[in-house]
Amino acid sequence: MECTDLINTLAPCLVKTGWNPDLANLLSLLLGVVIIATVPLITVILLIWVERKFAARVQDRIGPNRVGPYGLLQSVADAVKMLSKEDITPSGSDRVLYNLAPIITFATIILLWAIVPFTPLHIGSDLSIGILYFVSVGSIGAVKIMIAG
Repeated sequence: MECTDLINTLAPCLVKTGWNPDLANLLSLLLGVVIIATVPLITVILLIWVERKFAARVQDRIGPNRVGPYGLLQSVADAVKMLSKEDITPSGSDRVLYNLAPIITFATIILLWAIVPFTPLHIGSDLSIGILYFVSVGSIGAVKIMIAG
């Protein structure tokens, strides 16, 4: 059984066992969101690890091997390090706009995922102007670059 079949048939199965239909649909949607969000994140972490191991081999060094088994948690350690660094804002910049630029970047990505149909039943937002929405939200990238600069 494919993963999409499991997600599409989970809510009816739960309703047959006595669950509230609204709660069953919520659980089905939540499971789909968790799967859709988790798989790419884990893939990115593994690809960063492979890239760092490859670069270390090319440069004749060991590469990440201290954090976690085989250095697999190096990306997590890097994220913790980046979050704990000192917040430095250039002296001539507008502090609010400068710190707002990463939030706009994240919001743009989330807004773009809102129109992607993951399965025939799991669609974030069914817009009749989906491509126009995609282009307009994607163009916010130029604004965030100007704000950060």
